[in-house]
Amino acid sequence: MVDYFAPEIVEALKANPPLPRKGGYDALVRLIDILAAVTALLVFGPLMLVLALAIRLGDGGPVFFRQERMGKGGKGFRIFKFRSMVVNAEQSGAKWRMTKDDRRVTRVGKILREFHLDELPQLFNVLLGQMSLVGPRPALLFQQEYYEAWERPRLAVPPGMTGLSQVSGGNALNWDQRILIDVYYVRHRHIGMYLWILAQTVRQIFVKQGIYTADGTVKGWTRPVPDWYTEGGEASPAREGAPDA
Repeated sequence: MVDYFAPEIVEALKANPPLPRKGGYDALVRLIDILAAVTALLVFGPLMLVLALAIRLGDGGPVFFRQERMGKGGKGFRIFKFRSMVVNAEQSGAKWRMTKDDRRVTRVGKILREFHLDELPQLFNVLLGQMSLVGPRPALLFQQEYYEAWERPRLAVPPGMTGLSQVSGGNALNWDQRILIDVYYVRHRHIGMYLWILAQTVRQIFVKQGIYTADGTVKGWTRPVPDWYTEGGEASPAREGAPDA
């Protein structure tokens, strides 16, 4: 197991050498992404319809949570997830802080989060080429303003439904730690790592890891948040333990 925070690894990443060309790998991954997303939608399509109906009947609110996120090259796109929290969750309770026993999570939402089923609609983002099955989790648009030069390679690949940081600690890591691991992934990605991350993700779903820290909270963004972003509008998962509803 690689120690991503070892001084020599951190030093090498912060040196920010030119990114290696991985055109063949990226083309192969895109093909796998398309085939896997189509297959998954065919297999899980009936389940997704049942989940959508359960969410709608649960409280009459919208089925999907939609939010602008940052894709490859910093280009924005709208991410889709099944809604797991009450409508306008960011305006009540703990606001951006998310905990395991958060009362804003709906009854259906608890099941969605426990088995990561809320992520299934992102298969459509994968088909559209906005995401990959594996890659850094898509950040909020403003967050790239706070990236250091050596961290910007995180944006050189499409964001993923799962990724190296998700299977290396997930929500137990803060954003600074996740970004470092994501940059390591971008610089060292290969097909073996891609398949290993997918296998580890499946394991996490069944052992229910990576959702909360040991104390039942979620770690989040540790850098500044612009005032304009937190004043009204959509939910902001930028704060510590934000609800990605």
